[in-house]
Amino acid sequence: MFLDLPAGLLAMSILVLSSRSEQALIHRALSFKPLATIGVFSYSVYLVHAPLLQIMWQYVLHPLGATANQMFAFLMTAGFAIVIGASYLFFRVFEQPFMKSASKGDRQRRDAAPMPVT
Repeated sequence: MFLDLPAGLLAMSILVLSSRSEQALIHRALSFKPLATIGVFSYSVYLVHAPLLQIMWQYVLHPLGATANQMFAFLMTAGFAIVIGASYLFFRVFEQPFMKSASKGDRQRRDAAPMPVT
């Protein structure tokens, strides 16, 4: 709660600095190809990360009696890879087909629209 304002100001500052110049280090860092690729399916990451982390904690780590440090290490390594992989699959199955059909539908509606009479 106390870190909300500083975290928000930091995020805003990073976004402003990254928009200043394409040569800026922060712009190049945020344009890093793997990071930009994850951005394509970031909504899927948002949707599935919490349930997946809960499942890993509840059914894998907790029953094994892992310590807090072991849980953290697992979730930051293998857990991260599992979340990214599952999010990408979720994106491909549930989001991407609708994104393609929406853009196709827009194109069909635009082509079928009558020309204005002048």
